[in-house]
Amino acid sequence: MGGLWAWIRNAFSGAPRDELDPDVREVFLAELDEITVELEALMPNWRQNRGDIEVLQEIRRAFHTLKGSGQTAGAAALGGFCGRMEKLALQLQERRSTPAPEAIASIESAVRLLTHCSKSIRDGRPLPVELRQLDRTAMQLLGK
Repeated sequence: MGGLWAWIRNAFSGAPRDELDPDVREVFLAELDEITVELEALMPNWRQNRGDIEVLQEIRRAFHTLKGSGQTAGAAALGGFCGRMEKLALQLQERRSTPAPEAIASIESAVRLLTHCSKSIRDGRPLPVELRQLDRTAMQLLGK
């Protein structure tokens, strides 16, 4: 019966919830925290020089790593979200379009949101509702 209640709670909470594989949970959370710190350290440099391709490449790689490790660990919603942030960073990196202020703001917001995602997973709570909202924005920016 607990499984049914968990499903109902998740279905109607309005926020995505990831069920991590217990065998890799702690490793994934440690990596999430480490990469979040790295991304936070990159943000001031990127704010000062939006044209710095090397910094943007590091941001893209960080989201790429979180995409893969999130999906491997069972954090599908977070992994998919990080995949879309990776694609936004790649578009900016390849300069396929003029950097839209919304794309820049989305990446910055995503970095700030990662700490809250880690805490939510640790506490067994759904991912922040803002993740879904930001994910929708990213999909629109990517034309999906």
